[in-house]
Amino acid sequence: KDASLRRHNAIAEQLLLMSKAAGAFHTTWTPKFDQCQPDLEVFFPSQTPSIIEVSVISPSCPSFIQSIKSHIFPRAAAKAREASKTNNYKHLISHSRSFFPAVLEAYGSFGPQLESLIHQWAFKISVASNTPLARVLNNWRSSLSVALHRGNAKISFCLGTRALIIPIP
Repeated sequence: KDASLRRHNAIAEQLLLMSKAAGAFHTTWTPKFDQCQPDLEVFFPSQTPSIIEVSVISPSCPSFIQSIKSHIFPRAAAKAREASKTNNYKHLISHSRSFFPAVLEAYGSFGPQLESLIHQWAFKISVASNTPLARVLNNWRSSLSVALHRGNAKISFCLGTRALIIPIP
């Protein structure tokens, strides 16, 4: 659980850094201890504030597979988690705030709304710095992927260590 939380917070921290690079003038990051608080709130000049909620889901998770039952398609787990997060946070969504569920699948796929958010921010950087959009997008996707897979490695290590310590009856 602790390694999963660290992975989650590392991804949220990367998004915080990206938002600042894209010109956010104020950000609020709530490291995940309380399930009722969104992870990030980001403010850009002349835009409605954005609430961002990070989530990582495994497409091979038995509870996900049972809930979807059929029609498993690429990024189905991410899309399902996006819908769930949007439903869970609808009380915070209003005309004065936008909501982005930043969902990554444990194997590396990004949810469509996270892709959209990254593209919006990367475009701002591209225009401001005269850097090709593809380069900014590649760098940011790489940063998020590294945070995700470092976290996955730590989780695997913890699970493996635990398996070695727990005696088998």
